[in-house]
Amino acid sequence: MKKKVLTTIAIIASAVLLVVGSIAGTVAYLRATAEVVNTFTYGKVSITMDETLIGEDGLTPAASTQRVTGNRYKLMPGTTYVKDPVIHVGTESEDMYLFLKVDNGIAGLAVTDDTTGTVTIRNQLLNNGWKVYTNDSSVAYDVATETTTNSGVIIKATSTIYYLSVADAADAEKGETAETPKIINGASGDIKTFEKFTTGTSPVTEASMTAYVNNNAKIGVTAFAVQTSGFNNIHEAAAVFASEFASAIPTTSNP
Repeated sequence: MKKKVLTTIAIIASAVLLVVGSIAGTVAYLRATAEVVNTFTYGKVSITMDETLIGEDGLTPAASTQRVTGNRYKLMPGTTYVKDPVIHVGTESEDMYLFLKVDNGIAGLAVTDDTTGTVTIRNQLLNNGWKVYTNDSSVAYDVATETTTNSGVIIKATSTIYYLSVADAADAEKGETAETPKIINGASGDIKTFEKFTTGTSPVTEASMTAYVNNNAKIGVTAFAVQTSGFNNIHEAAAVFASEFASAIPTTSNP
């Protein structure tokens, strides 16, 4: 009888061990994991520029509404020519500052004041919210040059950097002034520059016009966009394009 009891106890102990071992083998211990995964897209600033396609007389827009990156003009004294460079801002563009460089290679032929009732290129830009850019650096942002050809004609050219500024009433209500750089982005749409230029009547002569044409004089308009992020002010952003700003005005030779 004692032997039978011991045998029974041994069998029960074995069963318990089997159960405990089985449970231990299937227990799901409490645990947890966590991670951070960085993925990237990319930010960008994007601009393009074009102007209305016109005839060489510069007076009547062509029949089509085609936009081009340049036009050819036939110079005549006292004539107004269509030239309407428009900057298109890419819809995915981040916040950015916008600059404009205007190289006027026919400054000696173009109207230089508004006394005739015809606005100058500069004043058109000012009226559209652009301001002449200035800084304390050694880079010249508003310069004029004169070159005398062998025929005795003085070729006058100018090169000026502008920046787009705050100009509307809504911005003024926030305490911003016309001197405050305007921050644009993909929601800004198209940005106007100027719409025309006009030649004077004096001293515009056949000889002077010939000299300018022979010297390949041009009106060049270049837009620069710089992200605002990473810069403390517009001057730091402008430094990105300092070398382009300082590039030579369309040069003249001595025919």
